[in-house]
Amino acid sequence: SGSSSASSVAAVAGAAGATATTTINLRIPGWAAVATSTVELNGQPLVKAGTAKNGTFLQIKSAFKPGDVITASYGMAPWFAKLNDNRTSYDTVGTLHYGPYALVALTDGDYALKADLQDIDSWLKLTPGGTDDKRTMQFTATGSDGKAMTLLPLNRVVDQNYTAHLNISTDAT
Repeated sequence: SGSSSASSVAAVAGAAGATATTTINLRIPGWAAVATSTVELNGQPLVKAGTAKNGTFLQIKSAFKPGDVITASYGMAPWFAKLNDNRTSYDTVGTLHYGPYALVALTDGDYALKADLQDIDSWLKLTPGGTDDKRTMQFTATGSDGKAMTLLPLNRVVDQNYTAHLNISTDAT
């Protein structure tokens, strides 16, 4: 995806003198972008990009030695979570996310965005912001009518008007 990046974690495994096989169950988050998520043990791939199974546990069985390193890199990409409402008029209402982050739109009361939910990467773009662009997540969502909204992770919003739920469709009003 065009606006994906990764979140990585490394863990050192192994106990001095250990010879028995141990199993570590590593969670592959449901939000991880399959195309860019990887898991390695001592630099050797256990899960290659494009093969991760989201929302599952990866069983890593080994006779771990001191200094063994498990490295997991989970790709992040935008995704939409539909509002839990069985009324058809709310089928296109929900929340936008980027990896594990819930995004909120800074708004003055407008909650509609004319855009195709099946093609989020075409209208939701990571935009520069703050003093360190690599650590500042700010997004711009631009509808087919040219109207743009600024979105931020919810944990970054302080004293600003925002909405977590948006109506996103090609004919949103």
